Amino acid sequence: MSEGIWNFIFANQSIRTVVSALKENLRTLRASADLMSVEGRISSVEEIFRLQGADELCRAERKDFDPTRR
Repeated sequence: MSEGIWNFIFANQSIRTVVSALKENLRTLRASADLMSVEGRISSVEEIFRLQGADELCRAERKDFDPTRR
């Protein structure tokens, strides 16, 4: 990296990528009427949960809503 550059901003490339992929997958699903037709090209449910920090949320929920603590 050059000396004066510390960050890069990819303004709208991410959302444009998502829209293109979504349109392609919806075309495929409509044509095939088969959910498995896109399965190899999409993120796993586990990956979505990981990105959301679902494990941490579940731990917090168990702690905050533990009925034995009342």
